[in-house]
Amino acid sequence: MTPLLPRYTVGSLTGHRYMVKTRYVGEAGDYKRKPLTTWYVYDRLDCYRQIAYFHGFPTRMVPAWLMAHAKARKLERAHRKWLRRRGLL
Repeated sequence: MTPLLPRYTVGSLTGHRYMVKTRYVGEAGDYKRKPLTTWYVYDRLDCYRQIAYFHGFPTRMVPAWLMAHAKARKLERAHRKWLRRRGLL
């Protein structure tokens, strides 16, 4: 029997924010800031639909990557429980 692949996966995207208030990127001073990392939770069985996202702001007590992985684990546990109740696992 092959192992069951996880349904919910985690991915990230790192980059600078787009500033809408100014016409030029240089005016906003964004080039001096560190890039922001956003972590996403995807549903693999639903064409990688985005379930949740977490921004990596430096002021948070819990890192965004940890919150994304925790959300994916919670969703995966609920999905496996649903499969077991129906006798599919």
